[in-house]
Amino acid sequence: MTAGHSWAELPPELFIRVLAELDLRSIAACKRVCRSLYELIESTAELQYQIELSVAGMEDGLSKNLSIVSRLERLRAHQKAWTALKWAEEIWVPIALSGTWELYGGVWAARAWDTRGLAFMQEPSIFREIPMKQWVIEDLGFAIRDFSLDISQDLLVLVELPTPDSSGDFPPCRIHVRTMSTGEPHPLAQSPLLLHKPYLFDSAWTFSLIIMDRHLGIMFRCPEGEHGPEHELVIWDWKSGSLKMTRPGIEMESFAFLTDTLVVITLFTFRQERPAVMCLKPVLCITDFTKYSSTYRGAAGNHTVQLGLPELTPGVFPSNMKIRMDPAPAFSPSASQGVPFHIDSTNRVFIVTFTAASRHVHAPVTLFIPLKTVLSWYHTGRREIDWEEWGTRGTRILGTLRTSPHWLCYVYGPKFVHRSIPEEIDVYDFNELAIRRLQAALEVPENVRIVTEPSRFEHSGVFSEEVTTSAPYMVTTARLPERLAEDPFTIPMLTEDNLFFITRREDSLRRCCLLTF
Repeated sequence: MTAGHSWAELPPELFIRVLAELDLRSIAACKRVCRSLYELIESTAELQYQIELSVAGMEDGLSKNLSIVSRLERLRAHQKAWTALKWAEEIWVPIALSGTWELYGGVWAARAWDTRGLAFMQEPSIFREIPMKQWVIEDLGFAIRDFSLDISQDLLVLVELPTPDSSGDFPPCRIHVRTMSTGEPHPLAQSPLLLHKPYLFDSAWTFSLIIMDRHLGIMFRCPEGEHGPEHELVIWDWKSGSLKMTRPGIEMESFAFLTDTLVVITLFTFRQERPAVMCLKPVLCITDFTKYSSTYRGAAGNHTVQLGLPELTPGVFPSNMKIRMDPAPAFSPSASQGVPFHIDSTNRVFIVTFTAASRHVHAPVTLFIPLKTVLSWYHTGRREIDWEEWGTRGTRILGTLRTSPHWLCYVYGPKFVHRSIPEEIDVYDFNELAIRRLQAALEVPENVRIVTEPSRFEHSGVFSEEVTTSAPYMVTTARLPERLAEDPFTIPMLTEDNLFFITRREDSLRRCCLLTF
């Protein structure tokens, strides 16, 4: 700029273009420069929308049907409704439930009673203008043992029910790659069939499937009580059909994707409690599966980091350790879905649960870990990191929460849903920017509680030393509709736009209730 000219003489349109390239912190700093910049930012819908997306932990969608002003209004309404836990509609739908089901990316699917078909339901949204949609695939050509799905890729992955051949031996497990819309082979898969056979594989094995963009992870779990076979985690590129990682081990409990190259596995390792006495120690193992050998017993070498969890009291044993995060970080609605905005890929919280038990104590442990916490420690490059170093400030352990071992969809993005008493529901939110904004507000809704102070684990006798954690969160409590409150055994689940409940069986059907936002 030449001498004698002020930056204030630049056209506002140019300033808006420049400001739109900045992050939230930089925009906030610009608001403090002078009144002109403050008023420009406050009066520009595009910049306000960018600010609201950042605070809400959202990304702009691919919808071309709504203006910036319209998207801004809907985003604010969506966030206000979730903060106060005021749903816009209560919807009841009859469903058939045969025991195998999935809830992912706002789509519910359940296996048919004959095990060969699937019924789907896309959950609606008022604020994001998503219609409810139901469809059925009558017969996929084989009996289904388990499955997973991803509506953003029109992807359906199915594990065929294992059956023995004439000699009684079980052939390799057959994993089919189909489309959700039609059940036909997926056009992006070079082969619609993946094959894998764990050691001593048979029909009693169970499966845990997770889709992360072009990667498919399956944990094959050997039957309880068997000492010969080992669990096995296998990761494929489902588009090319190539095998990325094979990791066997009876010590593995569950897994989740962190990024398109990293996976975290919950493990029970052994520690020496005293001479001749070994005890289980829960840890989180982060592995770069692209560097892992795809051979049967390959090792990750220097590409694995172990995050220790608090040391248990001697004689206390952990069991049923699960890690859960929905949706996978790569999940992003497709252009055909036309959503105006959706949860940012980094706005995730992991929930690690296990039961700690001895002759004197039996307690649930629920650990909340923001995604950014895990990634920051992985990138230090260290092989082993003790709990005292990484866990006390970046996580939160709550010992009063019990999660269902069957209805696992209790987390979505940064939120967690829990039903503490029959009449009420609690939604925990670990989005730190939204928490800070609400703290600064003049009025906080009466049903919202913000927790920023450190807290101690409530159950004595579980850990060898006092455990204090401090990740901030807020929890909103709301009273349930009378029909749900009368059924204390209904477990809540969570998606981006709905609180989801499956009621007890009535005749051959169950009822699902959607509290829709």
